[in-house]
Amino acid sequence: MNPIEKVCNLQCIEDYLDERLSDSAVVEFEYHLIGCEHCRTELQKRSAEPEIWRDAIALLSSIDSFSHDQNSGEQSNGQGDQHVSNVLELLAPTDDPEMLGRIGGYEIIGVVGFGGMGAVLKGFDKSLCRVVAIKMMAPHLAGSGSARRRFQREAKAAAAITHENVIDIYGVSEENGLPYLVMPFARGPSLQKRINESGPLTTHEVVRIGLQIASGLAAAHEQGLVHRDIKPANILLNEGNERLWITDFGIARAVDDASMTQTGVIAGTPQYMSPEQARGESVDQRSDLFSMGSVLYTACTGRPPFRSESAYGVLRRITDTAPRRIIEINPDIPIWLCRLIERLMEKHPTDRFKGASEVVKVLEGCMAHLQQPTIVELPQCVASSSRSGESVSPKDKKWPKQSRSKSTHSSYWRRTRNWILICLAILAGSGIAAMQMTKPEDISGRWSGEKWKSVSLTTVEKASGWYTGTFTNLDGRQGALQLEWSRLQRRYNGRWMIGDDLSGSVTLRVSANELRGAVAVDSYSRVAAKMPRLREFIWVRSPDAVKRFHTDKFKGPPTAIQSPVIGHIVRWGEGIRENSHVNKGDLLAEVANLDSEYLDRLKKQLADSAVQVEAAKKTLESDRRQLEAMRSIVAALKSQQSVYEKVANEFSKASRIVVDSAKIKVETTKAERDEVFAELEQARAEFDQQKMLFDKRLVSQLKFKQAERKLKQAEAKVKNAETQIQSSKNELNMKLNDRASKQAKAKADLAQVAAQLNKALADIARLESDIAKAESHVAKSQSVYEELQTKLSRQAKIIVRAPFTGFVTDVIDARGVLKKGGLLCYLWPEVAENVPENSSVEKKHSNEEADADD
Repeated sequence: MNPIEKVCNLQCIEDYLDERLSDSAVVEFEYHLIGCEHCRTELQKRSAEPEIWRDAIALLSSIDSFSHDQNSGEQSNGQGDQHVSNVLELLAPTDDPEMLGRIGGYEIIGVVGFGGMGAVLKGFDKSLCRVVAIKMMAPHLAGSGSARRRFQREAKAAAAITHENVIDIYGVSEENGLPYLVMPFARGPSLQKRINESGPLTTHEVVRIGLQIASGLAAAHEQGLVHRDIKPANILLNEGNERLWITDFGIARAVDDASMTQTGVIAGTPQYMSPEQARGESVDQRSDLFSMGSVLYTACTGRPPFRSESAYGVLRRITDTAPRRIIEINPDIPIWLCRLIERLMEKHPTDRFKGASEVVKVLEGCMAHLQQPTIVELPQCVASSSRSGESVSPKDKKWPKQSRSKSTHSSYWRRTRNWILICLAILAGSGIAAMQMTKPEDISGRWSGEKWKSVSLTTVEKASGWYTGTFTNLDGRQGALQLEWSRLQRRYNGRWMIGDDLSGSVTLRVSANELRGAVAVDSYSRVAAKMPRLREFIWVRSPDAVKRFHTDKFKGPPTAIQSPVIGHIVRWGEGIRENSHVNKGDLLAEVANLDSEYLDRLKKQLADSAVQVEAAKKTLESDRRQLEAMRSIVAALKSQQSVYEKVANEFSKASRIVVDSAKIKVETTKAERDEVFAELEQARAEFDQQKMLFDKRLVSQLKFKQAERKLKQAEAKVKNAETQIQSSKNELNMKLNDRASKQAKAKADLAQVAAQLNKALADIARLESDIAKAESHVAKSQSVYEELQTKLSRQAKIIVRAPFTGFVTDVIDARGVLKKGGLLCYLWPEVAENVPENSSVEKKHSNEEADADD
């Protein structure tokens, strides 16, 4: 039968819109939809208004429209390079040969990044001598009224907010018909680039970044603005993590803007939209809080909370499903931070925080706790669960679910998202059909290879194409593994982790009953120098697993292995794990019998003791770090003291030479004065003689005048000599005073350094004493902890053995207390004869049939 004839009926389209088709029928219909214009037209009439089409196309084409990261514009087919070339051609010429050109009063240094909407240029403002970033619209959008309005909105919105965490707008202008914005130039990368290069951030970094984002949003919300596009690419790290800017207010709107209440309009980046954005509903400031929570989730895990191979798939996950818990991806993130992010990402706005200002107060309290954990308590709203250490499982967590009723709200959303599906179908073409027709192969079971000697994979319930598992490498270390089927790539992709210090990605495909692929190690993982960061592998089915996964080897239903007493699992038998093979009589588990009242008290004491041990260790580690810091300070002070002493000695020698030189000069001047005095006496005697002769008219007046002139010259020389002597004395006194002043300063500096050194040495002595006390406290706490552990281990233990030969599945988590009759695992028989005929244990398939009936 022709597929078109089979699907082209109104009832099939209505069933598709109301989600009444089976999975196989959905795939067939969507495949048919690509080639049938008639069905697309009918679907358009029944799904939404024509405006939704334009919004969906804008949504798909405007993702990451601008990039602020250096060299971030790598695009296929040179399209990005062509956009940049078009922009640079419009720049005015410049006199500086090192510049690319000029725009207005700014010299263009280089291209920071570019996207579909334009380019970000690095410029230099000659009038104010500062580097700026210039955001310039792409030439092909210059005639678009909506693009120009977005530019104007961004400038007005950002200019209306005065806050250190919101980027400033220096100016708005136009060059050759192209509008541009002038902003500060960020010295660091965007948060997105930081995560791409370094992976997940630490708790301190996440809280510090979250506090600044919340502060900037609070300032925007006070001005009545909703950003609507908070994402890592719009967070610029200007000075590491110490200061960041929120940028790109291009789609920001006022709360009272009519477009904010227009249903069916979708704006923002899909992976970080709020559920109300994804459904095209009206949004308020709490929508930004959801996006902020998604950003913090990405910072904690290194990946967005909602991922799919299409924008439509992302929107469905945002509205209908809960993201994977952060602590499962990154165990280093504390539970209280996970709880804070979960509240930010609640599906319904009323379940989130009231506003960004409230988030700021909570994060300030969290930051204070991180800085002084023993002094400052966590805020009450996040501390209740973290104190008790409870961990909410994904199944127990009550995430709001999207109603399936045929209300106007749900019906409108179904029609809206189907418009997006139509857009995706037309944009992707036959590639989507190939994706939808590709189904993953079952890879559950046990595998082995040359690098990982044992791999066990299990399907995830109610998650098609997802697998979790464990593995053991050649060193005997055990790790965890998670895989997801990619319809686009037709392969499995995922992540692996061994402990807290080794992780990476893995990709594989099924080839002739083998798994072939590659394993990559994360850049921040600690590995041996000779260990390769990327290697290929081939996994084959383990010999004992072949029997496990052939249905003709299973004879009869599985048997539930139950705990015979109230207790907890002390240890599992050797090799007992998911899908492992056991023989009759093999040890399955060792269960400790628990006296509930006594052991509850003992367990509480053990838990409290563990907390005390951990606190004592942290105190000891803090004291040791302070001691190392003080020792560094002492070394620096001793070095400074040595330098001061050396400088003082050198100055003393130099000043002594200068003073001695000044004294010699004084003595020399006095000697010269004595000589001049002798000349004066001689001139005076000669003058007296000439005067007497002149009076007796024995000499001429000329000789008398000569004698008188000679006397005056001698007197002048004497006067000059006296002046030089006084000057030499003054110079000597000045140098003596200068030497005394500098010697006094040198002594003061040495005294100050000596005082600081003595204080630092006293601090070191105090810290060494504190460390000795802390070490004693740690040893005592550890001793109490080990004693309590010994008490627990001395309780009666029950050995549980395999009643017959078979395969173990559904192995429970070893943590927690078991009830009497509580499930330990299921044991699948290898042959029918092995199942005890009079067994009264629970059969797993009976429960499954009951669940199916329900």
